[in-house]
Amino acid sequence: MKLSTQVDIRADCDTVFAAATDFRRLERQAFRRGVEVQRLDRLEGTRAGMRWSLRFAFRGKSRQLQAEIDRCLVPKLLSFRAIAGDGIEVGVSVVLLALAPSTTRLTVALDMLPRTLPARLLIQSLVSSRGALERKLSESVAAFGRKVEADRNPEVRLAP
Repeated sequence: MKLSTQVDIRADCDTVFAAATDFRRLERQAFRRGVEVQRLDRLEGTRAGMRWSLRFAFRGKSRQLQAEIDRCLVPKLLSFRAIAGDGIEVGVSVVLLALAPSTTRLTVALDMLPRTLPARLLIQSLVSSRGALERKLSESVAAFGRKVEADRNPEVRLAP
């Protein structure tokens, strides 16, 4: 199952990339949402090979995910590969395109591939709620864009 969305952000590529790769902030946000996050590497900066272990509740079950950056081209591309303990492989790509010196298009794409029969059943159940999942992804990416704009320009008010 593939999901994708994009948003135009009034900030340069470097600023958007820095916000998208502020992993300490992202780890704190995940923790506040009930996700246990553990960093598995000691790499500095943003580069391929950075890894995390995540544990969270989804549909009444505790799930575990191992995520790793498999490709990083600063400040244009960030690609993650994740394997869920229940047999789902997830690919996430974050692509930044400079539309103007102070405008960046952020495109986020997810691709979920089942590797086991139970994973196929889980993905099939998600397909029926695809619209809601795409809407949530779009809302999250748009909120991220508003936050980057507000951090860059404090006079900008965050919309709900």
